[in-house]
Amino acid sequence: MRLDWLTKRPFANCGLHGTDMSVLENTLPAFELAALQDYSICCDVQLSHDGVPMVFNETSLEQLFGQKKRIIDLRSSEIAKICADKHLQHILTLEELLQNISGKVPVLINLEGNDGEDAGLISRVTELLTSYPNNSAMMSQDVHILRRMRFADHAIPHGIKAEGNRRSEIEEHFAMFAHDMEFVAYNFRQLANPFVRFAREKLSMPVLAWTIHNPAEWERAKVNADQMIFESFKP
Repeated sequence: MRLDWLTKRPFANCGLHGTDMSVLENTLPAFELAALQDYSICCDVQLSHDGVPMVFNETSLEQLFGQKKRIIDLRSSEIAKICADKHLQHILTLEELLQNISGKVPVLINLEGNDGEDAGLISRVTELLTSYPNNSAMMSQDVHILRRMRFADHAIPHGIKAEGNRRSEIEEHFAMFAHDMEFVAYNFRQLANPFVRFAREKLSMPVLAWTIHNPAEWERAKVNADQMIFESFKP
C-alpha cells in the first residue's frame, strides 16, 4: 500500500537528540544518528528570504542566536553567517539534510509558513522530495498550506498536522478532508476525538501521534494512533 511505510518505524522528531544537549536537535549529527539507528525522520521546514527551504522549528532566531528575526527575513547566506559567527552548528537546508541522509530512512517534512510570505515553499520541497531515494511525505498545521498541497505533485503524500478538541477546532479539521489529505498527525494528548476516529476508522488513514516523550505516553496514545513522532527517548 502507498502509505504502509508511514507506520512501520517511529519518527525521530528533529533527529535523534537527548535532554543532555550532547546532540542538538535539527543538527546533522542528530539526523545521522537517527538514520544510523533506523528511525524515520521528521523535521520542520520554512523558507528563507531567497526561497531556500531551511530545517528550523522556531518562529524566530532569538532563542538560539539572540536575534529577533525570522528565517523568512534573512537570506540563506545571512543565516549561514549568523551560525558561523556564533560558532554553532549551522542551520541545515533541506537539500543538505536529504543529501547527507542519502535515502537511508524515510522522511516526513512539516511545512511552516505565513500566508503571503511563503510562495514556492510547497513546490521547492516537493522538488527535493521527488528526487529523494526513499519514501517521503509532507504535512502542515497551517491551513493556507494545506489548501495548496492538493495542487502539488501527488507522488508525494501529504497530510494534516493538528491538535485541539474544541468543537470549532474539530470542524475546521474536518473541512480539510476536501483537500485530499492522506494521513493525520495529531497531538497525542487530544487523540480521542471524532476527527481522528473518522480518519482512522472510516477512511483508513494512518494516524501519527506527536510528540511522544516516554513509553507511558505511547501506551496512552497507541489506542488511537498507528505510529509515533518522538523525542527525548529511544522507543
